[in-house]
Amino acid sequence: MQAWPSQSLSKPQGNRPRTVEGEKFKVSINTLATPPAFPPPSQSPVSQNSYSPRSPAVPPPQAPSIPPPQVPPPRVPVAPPRVPASPPPPQIPSSPHPEDELNPIERQVLTAINTLRKNPAKFIAMLANARSRVGSKDKIMRFDWGNVQTKEGTVAYDEAIKFLQHVSPMHKLEVSSVMCRANKRHAADLEQNSTTGHEGSNGSTSTSRVRDLGGIVSSPVLEAIEYGPWKDGAHFVMGLIVDDGNTNRDHRKIILDPAATACGIAMGNHPQFAASCVVTVTKDCRLRQ
Repeated sequence: MQAWPSQSLSKPQGNRPRTVEGEKFKVSINTLATPPAFPPPSQSPVSQNSYSPRSPAVPPPQAPSIPPPQVPPPRVPVAPPRVPASPPPPQIPSSPHPEDELNPIERQVLTAINTLRKNPAKFIAMLANARSRVGSKDKIMRFDWGNVQTKEGTVAYDEAIKFLQHVSPMHKLEVSSVMCRANKRHAADLEQNSTTGHEGSNGSTSTSRVRDLGGIVSSPVLEAIEYGPWKDGAHFVMGLIVDDGNTNRDHRKIILDPAATACGIAMGNHPQFAASCVVTVTKDCRLRQ
């Protein structure tokens, strides 16, 4: 931009416009006009090189505002509604299990019978141990509590072991309470009358005794009785399997009857043989309602 040239201004007269003559142009200026848009002469000239238009104000960039994480309020545990407890069911006394009615010796008899039926090999080992107590010459079986005189000696034990080697395992027997009560009645009859055998003093049989007490059986009740001073229930069962002095050996067939599912066991005293062990088996037995 060029600088303003020096000019001579005439004194204004009234409201009449004045004329300014320059070297290259002539300008008419009204004294009441607005000031010129150019800078006054008193201002320092601005170099073209140093002039830059003023940029509009731009606000500084602002970082985007990140809302704080929403933290859920703590959960207050709410107790479940109280439900009144229901009264306990009435206690109905249950009848004892038939095995619970057996005394310790009778339980040993039951365990030995089911061991014989389910695991003949284990019972053979029991017989072999008992055989070792029998003298080869005097045929006396010796225990810490006393001696027992056998009839056949080791021969009967060897024959029983050989027989069991051909027996297959079978199911166990369940105790019948009514059969046990019938056996107790017969054991008491044997003690009172100092007799042996399967017929009662009143002519009863093993089957009729069960039926008289309310038992329902669909097949005959088979009975085996062992007498002796045995102190352990297993020896009563071994006595029935060895069947010393009984050439028929029918007692072992009763205990090992594959069709039998129920049994009755009862111990009793005997004036001649110290004790009796009455065992009965049958296919099934129910108590009359």
